[in-house]
Amino acid sequence: MLAPMSRTQAENDAVILIRLAVGLAVFFPEGLQKLLFPEILGAGRFADIGSPWPDFLVHLWA
Repeated sequence: MLAPMSRTQAENDAVILIRLAVGLAVFFPEGLQKLLFPEILGAGRFADIGSPWPDFLVHLWA
């Protein structure tokens, strides 16, 4: 339990750098694709699986 509190500044910087890299390499492009292609990756995907009110529910699930 005390291990996270005993990290050095260099370890903290490394964790922040890794999280930033993953966010920019994975999550940002995925979100951008959902905005650019909503019929494939957004509400259209939920409509294809038979979800009720896909335009509304996509904001809750995604």
